[in-house]
Amino acid sequence: MKSTTRLGLIIFATLIGFSVLTLYTTLVQDVLFKGVSFCTASGLALISKVLALGTAGLVTGFLTSLLVLQKNYYPNVVLTALVIVKSLFFVGCERMIGPLWYDTTLTLTLLFGLWVGYFGGVKFPLSPA
Repeated sequence: MKSTTRLGLIIFATLIGFSVLTLYTTLVQDVLFKGVSFCTASGLALISKVLALGTAGLVTGFLTSLLVLQKNYYPNVVLTALVIVKSLFFVGCERMIGPLWYDTTLTLTLLFGLWVGYFGGVKFPLSPA
């Protein structure tokens, strides 16, 4: 595969991954769990929100690993950096609804799901490699 084709696939996978990650995290946080805040929600709702964000990361990581066509982790590195920057931005602007440890748990679960999805996509038997 030519290097320009490979670079194009990396950029394509990164953009699609960013779009999917934005879509699924918005779906989880603003549609499914819109009124769920740390102070007023039950424990089950909080755990469900964490698991739903992890699933969003899992689907995104799986998709980006299949789009790159090789064992290439660059799109996930870019997505990881974007998630970390977004998390630090909210900490810096004091827009957090819950305590710092809960928001950190949400971010780490999203990152964990992103990388588990990537490794699952690499090991997926039907992936184009």
